[in-house]
Amino acid sequence: MTSSDAGSRRPSVTVGTQLVGDGGTGVRVNVVAEPDAPRSTLPNYKAAAGFVGRAAELAAIDDALSERETPQVLVLHGPPGVGKTWLAVEYASRCHASYPGGTFFVRCDQAPPPDLARLLGILGLHRFADEPIEDQCRRVLAHLGARPTLLVYDNVPDERALADWLPPGALACHVLATSTLAYWPRPWNTLPVGLLADGDARLLVGALVTDPRAAQRYADAIIAKGRGVTVELCAAARSVDYETRHGRAGAVRAGLASGTESSFGAAFRILSGDARLVLRVACLFEIGRIPADALRALFAGEGWTDERFDLALDAVHDRTLIVATADVLDVHQCVAQFVRGQRAPEIPLSLLKHHFEAFTEAARRFDEQPGQPQRSARLLAYPADLPFWTGLLAESSLLESLADMAGRALCTGGRFDEALPWCERAVEAKKKGDVHGRVDHASLGKSLHLVGDCHSSAGRFNQALPWYERAIEAAEKGDVHGRVDHVNLGSSLHQVGGCHSSAGRFDQALLWYERAVEAAEKGDVHGRVDHASLGSSLHQVGYCYSSAGRFDQALPWYERAIEAKKKGDVHGRVDHESLGKSLHQVGDCYSSAGRFDQALLWYERAVEAAEKGDVHGRVDHESLGKSLHRVGSCHSSAARFDQALPWYERAVEEKKKGDVHGRVDHGNLGRSLHRVGDCHSGAGRFDQALPWYERAAEAKKKGDVHGRVDHEILGKSLHRVGDCHSIAGRLDQALPWYERAVEEKKKGDVHGRVDHGSLGKSLRQVGHCHSSAGRFD
Repeated sequence: MTSSDAGSRRPSVTVGTQLVGDGGTGVRVNVVAEPDAPRSTLPNYKAAAGFVGRAAELAAIDDALSERETPQVLVLHGPPGVGKTWLAVEYASRCHASYPGGTFFVRCDQAPPPDLARLLGILGLHRFADEPIEDQCRRVLAHLGARPTLLVYDNVPDERALADWLPPGALACHVLATSTLAYWPRPWNTLPVGLLADGDARLLVGALVTDPRAAQRYADAIIAKGRGVTVELCAAARSVDYETRHGRAGAVRAGLASGTESSFGAAFRILSGDARLVLRVACLFEIGRIPADALRALFAGEGWTDERFDLALDAVHDRTLIVATADVLDVHQCVAQFVRGQRAPEIPLSLLKHHFEAFTEAARRFDEQPGQPQRSARLLAYPADLPFWTGLLAESSLLESLADMAGRALCTGGRFDEALPWCERAVEAKKKGDVHGRVDHASLGKSLHLVGDCHSSAGRFNQALPWYERAIEAAEKGDVHGRVDHVNLGSSLHQVGGCHSSAGRFDQALLWYERAVEAAEKGDVHGRVDHASLGSSLHQVGYCYSSAGRFDQALPWYERAIEAKKKGDVHGRVDHESLGKSLHQVGDCYSSAGRFDQALLWYERAVEAAEKGDVHGRVDHESLGKSLHRVGSCHSSAARFDQALPWYERAVEEKKKGDVHGRVDHGNLGRSLHRVGDCHSGAGRFDQALPWYERAAEAKKKGDVHGRVDHEILGKSLHRVGDCHSIAGRLDQALPWYERAVEEKKKGDVHGRVDHGSLGKSLRQVGHCHSSAGRFD
């Protein structure tokens, strides 16, 4: 069924249909364009059978999400097919008016979720041509919640996947998630969704079986067959409706008899051979993401006419085994599991080959423009599991010839675990060489490098290291003509340095970064130098020196990094964010030597660069805040507290906005809040300093972007609150703050290291409070 065919049978305002619930409940709903609600991507039930039952669950959701201005997360969890997504969308539809920021439906079975990136347009945000999908998703999350907003996250795999895509905590944004995961530890707020009650199931049967007498007659048998699973109930009811309309009462009774085939089996049996084949091939895609045009193209390649394909698809569609959402087809996971267990009709090998070629073509197109959500969504429509394709295709030569493309695209999309076996397969294929046995070592080196990336992205640096070293050996041999691409060579050298520095082996890392610099300076096979990449390696050489306290040696490397980064990449684009970090490090080199007046100038330049953002103009407010903070430090180190104060205040405002993804490092924010307090207390304004220290303590309690709390710096802010009270003679009020400071400092910093000198100061102040009150015991 083509989208135009579907549109001709629906009202003009309808733009598609969707099967809703855990990937599809079996109820076909229309997706309607509502002029009065443009900020919504929810499917709409109004023109379909309607929502039945679940009154208690709806009330529980409403209670959990009642505070519209407060961030809330609720997870609906239960077995597949019971209607979790149907329930979530129904709630969102009913409460749409109370979410002026919008109600958005996002499939979360893959990360990053392209549905989230697509919201850029709806939110009126600019889309950059080569911006990664993940960064687009982060930008969307950072801009949500200015007004109350609801995100429906469908089919979330686990708690980590949900945590990765939550909006920043300060935003007025609610997340209503669905998941088949049964156990969600605290502090997740959850609501179990069980089987559909018999009364509600009876209402659903009445809505799906068009003959009222048949609905009443067979309701009990349909309910027994469906066992409270919504998608089973729908399949059974649709089969009864079909057989009843064709006057086959015997077939109805046989299909509903206990001990017979499942509801899906009865529906599948009704289909013609063509319709069964269409359904089987559709299930070769990722369910819920089946591109209608790609499925049609596969059958066109087998000589099918559009009419033949449409007739087969319509038959499957009528059984609610597959449902169209404008340009995407959806199959419920329960239906897909049944269909994938069938062995007939046989799928032609030629069609399977075309399916794999379409997958690699989608990979190629995504690799060309990874920032296009449409291309990301198309790649996600295909299974990325290598064993799936190995079992599907008899010819390994086809897999080997295209493994490199698949692995590279998956790496580009950040799907490193899935990319790893493809990249390893590509390495083995390239080692064999071409038909003449000639090995392109440059190309082999790229695949070896990608295997290293797969390991390092997961923090497995010890496993990544030998792959990068092998990549270097291959890259040094050059291509089939012996030409060496020193840019790629430099990249692998840089990554070896990264593996060593990640383990704190800076002396070893230094040698590799220096070699990376030498390679980058030579450029690619055409002599073109990527100065941005060169600058990164120069910066890392400086970092190795400064990490060892050798700031005088680090300084010239950072200065060289600045000069390189100012020239930009091979296209001349300057990443001012990266440039600002090198300028900042030069400032650190001077300030570490006590030359604060010289450091000040570099920090100010770092601020100017950070304000311009990266090559896309995106500003990392966290990084900008750090440079603003350091400007303030230079002034305060010279006791210029009045000059330092506005810089710290600006640092606070920037850090509150978070990094480019909107993630706030509250520990770092607390440092700037503390410094504002210091400026006031340094001028004797302790009453003004007090609320800033209190805010600093509250921020530091939340920890960094990973939730890690530095109890030492938290203790210092608590101590300073106590100081403000004790200076004003309020020793009874000061005492509990000093006591809290003691408890925090005893826990140490983020590495558990205790500063006993600092701890002693707080203990002494506790003693002072007691002794001042005559409590010498």
